[in-house]
Amino acid sequence: MSRPKKISCSVIKSSSGYTAQVIRRGTSRGTTIEREQTGFGDRASAEQWAAQALAGFLAVREARKLAKHESRLRARQRGKVRAEWLAQQTYQSLAAHCEANGEHSVAALAAIKNQTETLWQEIAFRAIKQGEPETRAIEWANEAVGRNEAQRWAKALGGDLDRLAGFTSDLAIANARRLLAVGKVFLEVQAKQK
Repeated sequence: MSRPKKISCSVIKSSSGYTAQVIRRGTSRGTTIEREQTGFGDRASAEQWAAQALAGFLAVREARKLAKHESRLRARQRGKVRAEWLAQQTYQSLAAHCEANGEHSVAALAAIKNQTETLWQEIAFRAIKQGEPETRAIEWANEAVGRNEAQRWAKALGGDLDRLAGFTSDLAIANARRLLAVGKVFLEVQAKQK
């Protein structure tokens, strides 16, 4: 294990003998004494202690670094498992999971809030796109998804939001296919004109 540039050891002569220190440079102006031992009778024993203390300090530091790295890997793996689980759930199953205080209930609650807000925006957008005034679009979205969290929660538990999400997903797919067909026709016309 190589020694970092910012960590060193030093031996200082004082009136009571020698003092050995393990020093970490925090910034260009400041240093921190990580380990210190005083009262050595000769310089050689102080240097020996400083070398051992430095090796011990670096070993502890490396062990902490590895433990932190492993902890991050485990957290990342848990996050992947949670994301995969959330992707497979419906509104109804997420709400039921929250009601039962399941393993991922905090993530499930956040997912319900986020997804219901997105669904509400999608409904309102589609209404505006069809030429409805903004107030009517908001009314439709409130009726379909729910005006507040309590209404949205009830609709999620009842399965209404799952049916609505499936319907809007089908609309989005149909709209994408329609746009693709129009794009192909446009490209064909452009090709014929050249």
